[in-house]
Amino acid sequence: MTIVLVMALPDNEAARPAAVIFGHLLSCIAGLAALWTLGSNEIAMAAGVGLATLLMLAARAVHPRAGINAFLVPANALSASWVLNPILLGSILLVAFAALGGFRVRIAAPAWRPDGWIKRQSQIGRCAGG
Repeated sequence: MTIVLVMALPDNEAARPAAVIFGHLLSCIAGLAALWTLGSNEIAMAAGVGLATLLMLAARAVHPRAGINAFLVPANALSASWVLNPILLGSILLVAFAALGGFRVRIAAPAWRPDGWIKRQSQIGRCAGG
């Protein structure tokens, strides 16, 4: 899911706001193009995902999670209004939510790793006056 990528890996290229918004938008456009030219069938689904990948690479807005849109549009014969709501609106809201800050999860080292344990123990020692 996009929200997991944006919140847990905010420094990842695919989590950039432009990649999220334009990736979903371009993927929907690719799905619509496949639907309108090939109809609602398996070939259109495959062509839509391929075209979406090409468009995202060309625009330097690669967001792997968005590829499903190019599959869903021809699979379900979705209308162009689906691009605006929920896809575009949802992408913008998700990016805005992430931009509010404080929700980025960053873990330096898991508790089970020795280096993480040592860092935590040294921090505890400093807090306790050690």
